[in-house]
Amino acid sequence: GKSGNLSYLTGVAHGFDLLSINKEDIHKWVDELRKLSEYETIVFFLGFYNDAVAELVKLSDSVLLPTTGDAYEKTVLQEWERQMRRIGIATEDNKYQTIMLPTEEIKIDTLRSLQDLSSSAVWSSAMQYVQNN
Repeated sequence: GKSGNLSYLTGVAHGFDLLSINKEDIHKWVDELRKLSEYETIVFFLGFYNDAVAELVKLSDSVLLPTTGDAYEKTVLQEWERQMRRIGIATEDNKYQTIMLPTEEIKIDTLRSLQDLSSSAVWSSAMQYVQNN
């Protein structure tokens, strides 16, 4: 599909679709995406973790972790990092970057569509980071 100048892939229709994707599927998908020279940046907005998603994190060139920096989010991020280390992902690597988000617009539960996401502070902060690095 297309939203403004943003191209996006669709097809996953249910949570069980995500659970059925395995590491091999992710490797094939990433290999195919890397072959397509028309894409400068590919963004995956992840909301859960399983083996396939962990593999996607490993294969990614950069991983951006949005946060407002409050105490709760710091605790969640520390736990995420601990869990990643347990499965062999070293989050100390420079490819893992925390992005501080403006607090006035953060309402993740209102991001129900790609258009909502692409016009949010989360998206703006991530795109600003990508452009500066």
